[in-house]
Amino acid sequence: MSTSKVAVIGGSSWGGWIALKLLEAGMSVTVVEPKGAGHDESGSGGFSRIIRATYGGDPLYMDMVSQAFEEWKAYAAQWNKQLITPTGLLWLFQGDPHYARQSLQQMQQYDHVLEEWNPQIAEKRFPDFCYDDIRQVYFEPEAGYIEAGPTCDFVRQQVVAAGGEWLCLSGKPGALQSGKLHELILSNGSRLNADFFVFAAGAWNPLLFPEILQDKVYLSRHDVSFFAAGSTHKLTNLPIWLDFDPEGILFYGIPHQSPGIKVSFDERTYRLPDAAAPRAADEKLTKRNQDYLAWRLPFTRGAQLTKNRVCIYDNTPDGDFIIDLHPECSNVLIASGTSGHGYKMGPAIGNLVANWLNDKELLPERFSLKRFEQNTPLQSQFFAAGKNGK
Repeated sequence: MSTSKVAVIGGSSWGGWIALKLLEAGMSVTVVEPKGAGHDESGSGGFSRIIRATYGGDPLYMDMVSQAFEEWKAYAAQWNKQLITPTGLLWLFQGDPHYARQSLQQMQQYDHVLEEWNPQIAEKRFPDFCYDDIRQVYFEPEAGYIEAGPTCDFVRQQVVAAGGEWLCLSGKPGALQSGKLHELILSNGSRLNADFFVFAAGAWNPLLFPEILQDKVYLSRHDVSFFAAGSTHKLTNLPIWLDFDPEGILFYGIPHQSPGIKVSFDERTYRLPDAAAPRAADEKLTKRNQDYLAWRLPFTRGAQLTKNRVCIYDNTPDGDFIIDLHPECSNVLIASGTSGHGYKMGPAIGNLVANWLNDKELLPERFSLKRFEQNTPLQSQFFAAGKNGK
């Protein structure tokens, strides 16, 4: 594919990594991002994102996340900067632990570690948790978290240092001519020409391509709460945890010392109509986070709420990503539907796009737009249809 000049629309996790990988492949790159890399309203914003290798036995995502882990580590060494904070990850299952159980053999094949524990073993290792309602526990020692917004901005700095142009503007597609897009209309009235356009604008992609992404991407809101637990010693000895409710709610926690323990949920029932919708915190959901934390970590009872924010996921109905050509435009790639688990995949997504543009790799069929021509059951990456994808 003869491509020398690429415009990347969206500068957060996927957009930033795509831009960097394209620059490393020798292309000229301009990023169009109006609100800043990893800004607080984006799906890549906020304080942290979990990185873990356990993927339910899924070979496609296991390949990608293994590659991503290696890339994060390699760039950390290259840039002399810690990108992953290792904490380990405690997988807590109140019901059937099939997601982790199906991962065990695959984790071994990829040289990742997933330890199978019973609640008694877990209580000896991490005694601060309440295990009264837990059926099975797994521990992933390699997992940790990435500072979300700040890391996006650091990748932006690397893009600029590598010769990329970064425009603090918004843009929308111009008219299509002969099956191609020739220009992006920028918010300052100017026009940006390129050989190829990659739209990786997260929750804003459906506003740019409503006719393409309608019914293919929906937005869910996730109220994130931070609580000051008071015990520095306890926090430094806590892992990240994922807590599977058999009814289809996944709570998770990240033990930050500041601004406090982060608690939220992976549940797709609370929706936003579009990326521009108001995002005021919901007191009811904040209280639910607080009550959950007090149950799972009893020493946090009475912990002070220090911060609230609303995180947004751009979801596909089946929980898989969208990385595919615009159906009517041969030089427009749509990268969308990060579905709550795309942040950590940033380097692998960048490789995929760069290799595809250089005719070195095919785009996975599972990421195609054509898959939605069939009836797609509403589900998430963690839960099958009828659970939290309802």
